[in-house]
Formats: sequence, C-alpha cells, structure tokens
Amino acid sequence: MAQHIQALLVPFHLYDELLTEVEVLRARVRDLETVLQCSPTAQVVVSLDGTFLLLNQAVVTILKADTLTQLIGTSSLDLVLPEDRERAGAQFAAFAQGNPPPRMEYRARRFDGQIVTVAITGSLCTYAGQPAIVVTIDDVSDHVETLTALHEMERRFQAMVEQFPQGSVALLDTNLRFLMVNEKLLRMMGLTKETMLGLLLNELLTTEEHTTIEPYFRRALAGEAVEYMQAFRGSFYLMNILPDYDKHGVVTSVLVLGRDITEQKRIERHYTIRASIMKLC
Repeated sequence: MAQHIQALLVPFHLYDELLTEVEVLRARVRDLETVLQCSPTAQVVVSLDGTFLLLNQAVVTILKADTLTQLIGTSSLDLVLPEDRERAGAQFAAFAQGNPPPRMEYRARRFDGQIVTVAITGSLCTYAGQPAIVVTIDDVSDHVETLTALHEMERRFQAMVEQFPQGSVALLDTNLRFLMVNEKLLRMMGLTKETMLGLLLNELLTTEEHTTIEPYFRRALAGEAVEYMQAFRGSFYLMNILPDYDKHGVVTSVLVLGRDITEQKRIERHYTIRASIMKLC
C-alpha cells in the first residue's frame, strides 16, 4: 500500500510545479497585455503566421475596426493588399527563422474600405508559451502621399523646364518659398541651387521689387492665371504665374515662367522712334 501511495505523490508534485509555471505564464501574459494597452502607439502581438493574438486600441483606430475582438484570431495578411502580401509573408517567415527584417511599408485595406500605408517593425517574443512577434504599426499614409505629390510636382516641373528651355522657371509654395528653380533663373540671380531653394520671395528681392511683384503672385494663389510684363534689373520679362492644384482642387503652389523680351522691346522701341521721326518729316 505504501508503495502505491508513494507512486501517486510524484504526479501530484509535478502537478504543483505545472500550476506554478502556468501562473508565471499568466502573469507574463497579463504584463504584456498591460504594456500594450498602455502604449500610445499601435502595437500588436501576432503568431508567426501573422494571426492577431493581442492588440491595443491604437491598432483598432488605424484599421477602423469596430472592436478589438473583431481582429483577434484573424490573419493580418488578409488586410494587406494582394500586391504587397507576398512581401509581408516573407517578413513573417524571416521572423520565424530568427532574422527580423528592418522596417517595411505595406498598403492595407482598412475596415471602412480605405487604403492606408503602414510601416511595420517588430521583434520576437513569447506569448502564452508560444513564439510570437510583437509588432509596432505606424500609419505613414500622409507621409507617403506627400512624397508622391512631391514626385509628381517634380515630374511636372521638369516637363515644363524642357518645354521652356530659354526661359526662367520656378515653383513656389503658398508661402512664396522657392521649391524648384531652373539653371537659367539661377544664372540670372547669380545664386546656386543650394542658396536659392528655401528662400522666400521677399528674401530674394529688394523691398521695392517685392512690393511691385507680390500682388501678381497673390492673384495666382487665389486661382488666377496671371500674365504681365516686368522691367527687372535692366531687362524686360514676359511673366506667367500659374496656380498649381492638388487632387482636391486646392492651390498648393505656383509655377512661374519668365521669358526675357529685352531684345524684342528694344526693336519695338527702335521702330516706334523711327515711326515718330517719319511723321515729323
């Protein structure tokens, strides 16, 4: 009988150790949950195949989900656009192999149907006794949209420069700060690109010049395509200032085209004087 009792004591002892390990594990899970819920940034714990295990309210906000439970147990890869899904899957595979990749960006479809660009960084962790990944999600949609708009602006500017090889070309923002300039304008002003870019219009001109020219720029910022002739530092220029719109129809910059018509004005003046003399005769 004593031998049978002794045999039963060993399993009970192991059971106590198991209970202790379970309590420790639960405490670690609670600690991780607390850290995530208190974090102001969007953080989520996913399995090695990308399944949502734990997340905070900031993730729900980014993805426009209704509740936390709407995401738990679903695959994060299902939210990634098909054309980016292979790269995202490769990132999870790299984590599983112990080679966390650097920050990467993906396009995902939110629950409201809109597309958002998110930047993902993460590190391996243990959750509920299993290997997992704790991921930080940053919504970089505005940044990406700004870069896209800038690249488009540069493309249009370059196209305009190519169509206007003999003229001065510049692009200014709504504060009348120079964003882009061509070589002819740089030579005319005697400046380098590094010096001129970032200058405000009133920093480039004298007070008198700025007082004369600024109203034309303000009209362009109001949406008017402006054309005028300007005497500037001993030369005459035919100026065009055109409003540049974003996809929402808002003026975000103005394109300035200047053509030197000094020789043309000289010839016109010559013929005007000659005609006056002929009348006197």
